[in-house]
Amino acid sequence: MRTLLPHQSRAVEAVRTAVAEGKRSILIVSPAGSGKTTIAASIAASAIRKGNRPAWFAHTRELVQQARDTIAEFGFAVGYSAGTYQGAAAGGVAPDGNPVIFDEAHHLEDGNDWSRVAEAYAGKLRIGLTATPERADGSALHGFDTMVVAANYSELLATGLIVPCRILSTSRGLKGKEILQRPVDAYQAHAAGSIAVVFGSTVAACETFAEDFRAAGIAAEVVHGKLKAADREARLHRWKMGKTRVVCNVGILTEGFDYPAISTVILARSCGSCGLYIQMTARGLRRSPGKREMLLLDLAGAAREHGSPTADRVYSLDGVGIRLAGAEQGPSFCRTCAQPSDACTCEKDPETGLPVVVGGELEPFAEMPVSVLLGDDNIERDDPDSTPRGRVVACHLRQVVGDHQGRVRRLEGHRSAIERPSGDRVASGEVLHQSDR
Repeated sequence: MRTLLPHQSRAVEAVRTAVAEGKRSILIVSPAGSGKTTIAASIAASAIRKGNRPAWFAHTRELVQQARDTIAEFGFAVGYSAGTYQGAAAGGVAPDGNPVIFDEAHHLEDGNDWSRVAEAYAGKLRIGLTATPERADGSALHGFDTMVVAANYSELLATGLIVPCRILSTSRGLKGKEILQRPVDAYQAHAAGSIAVVFGSTVAACETFAEDFRAAGIAAEVVHGKLKAADREARLHRWKMGKTRVVCNVGILTEGFDYPAISTVILARSCGSCGLYIQMTARGLRRSPGKREMLLLDLAGAAREHGSPTADRVYSLDGVGIRLAGAEQGPSFCRTCAQPSDACTCEKDPETGLPVVVGGELEPFAEMPVSVLLGDDNIERDDPDSTPRGRVVACHLRQVVGDHQGRVRRLEGHRSAIERPSGDRVASGEVLHQSDR
């Protein structure tokens, strides 16, 4: 019988409380590494014990099988149904379910097949699962009565369930399809030999990236949505077997894919959506034997807008779905060009278009002006780009977590010092307390 971790037990109990209060549509926000499948499987197993028959929906066969395997760890091989959204929508069949569990619930947008499946269970107890509770345009998810946050990233870091993230990013904002360097150049300079995933915005870009890697003697392949399933699986299998070091992808490995050995994530595309940024970078956060950290090579400056992948977030069912703790709400952005949605003029075809390499050196993300880092409105700002994102950056530099007794400790890995406003140094081992978490 599988045993729940403390934060998982807390989430399950919070769901029970919400149900007792009359809530019928509950969203569980469960960041990468917190075990959302385990949390939901525990809820499903409890329902089976009470004589109910849960229904579980996911968007890939792999996620459906993962759900089945996890429910089995709680002692049940039968007594529930599990299938894909696509299969239910195509067949027009909604198997009886109570509760009904919707994995990757951020895809339940008005009018799509996923939402139509969910609508078939109106009146039933519905439980959504996601790490990123926002729609494609950055707005909050609709259709849920209440939200349960399973864990914050600081808690997952403190308990060792995910690894710290080190970021090398741009020193200035880039636009549209601009990237600072070719992925192969960044990889060879900072992550040579590591297992890496590259995210590009088009198939053509990813094919070019992979050719560059192979020309440098680095085994690399491409996966994308138009590959036959068998071909895609063969390429991913070679990667997991160590025959390939780098996989370049567009829209395939963003979510629902786990390969804990990934230690380098290369963002070779802009990313206006916070949810998409979190999903992509999360591919490298899971722990693996011998893995001490994840390296994010941010070639388009996405971290400047969204902060560290492991910074704590504030989630909402109203307005903006996700924002960094202490940051103000901003406009929604196009996922492709990173421009405000109402100003977007980018190409929408995921197969064409190549990035523009502008040249420059990647810099440690923490090396920012102190007025930006501390985000203190009383400090005279010496950087024109030090608006709300400035107070976000501090969440990364000061990867500080407090345990339940109120103690605060500094995570390993941040070795550089920063300047206080007065000019005196903060030693690399000194704890920096946060007031904006």
